[in-house]
Amino acid sequence: MGEQVVDWMRALERADWIALGALGVSVVSALYSSRSWREDRKANGLTVLVKQQEIYDGFCALHNYMVMVGRSASMEEVRKFYYFKGIARVYLPDSIAKDIEKYFDACFELADAYSATRPSLPAREQRVDEAAEVEEDIGKTLGERLITVLRESSSYRAPWYERCGKFLTRLV
Repeated sequence: MGEQVVDWMRALERADWIALGALGVSVVSALYSSRSWREDRKANGLTVLVKQQEIYDGFCALHNYMVMVGRSASMEEVRKFYYFKGIARVYLPDSIAKDIEKYFDACFELADAYSATRPSLPAREQRVDEAAEVEEDIGKTLGERLITVLRESSSYRAPWYERCGKFLTRLV
C-alpha cells in the first residue's frame, strides 16, 4: 500500500503539482473573500443605521422647532431639513419616507404662509389649517415609527456559522 502512494506521487508531473497548488490558493482565497463579504455587509448595515439616525435627529429637531413656534415658523429654519426629506426615500421604508415628506411639506407650507407679505386669502387659510393638522397628526406618531426602524436596524444577529465559530474559538 505504501509503495502505491509513493508511485502515485512520483507519477505526478510538474503541471499537476502546479494545479494542486493553484487549487489550494483558490480555496484560501474563497475563504478570505467570504470573510470580507461578511464584514462588508456589517459595515453597510452600520452606514444605513447612521443615516437613519441622522434622519431621526433631523426630524426631532424640526418637530421640536415646530412645537416651539407653532404656525410662526421661519422659512430659513424649515429649509435646513430639506436634506433629510431627500435621503429618507433611500434609507427608510416607503411608508415612513412618504410621511416624512408630508411632514416637511406641511412645515414648509406653514413657514411660507407665515413669511408671506401678501394678504391671506380664504383658500390659503384653508391650506394652512390643513398643513397644521397634517403637521400635528404625523408629528405625533412619526417619531415612534422612526425609533422602531432604528431598533430593527441595530439588532444585528450574526449568522449561525459565525456564532458557531465564536463558540468553537472559546472552547480551544
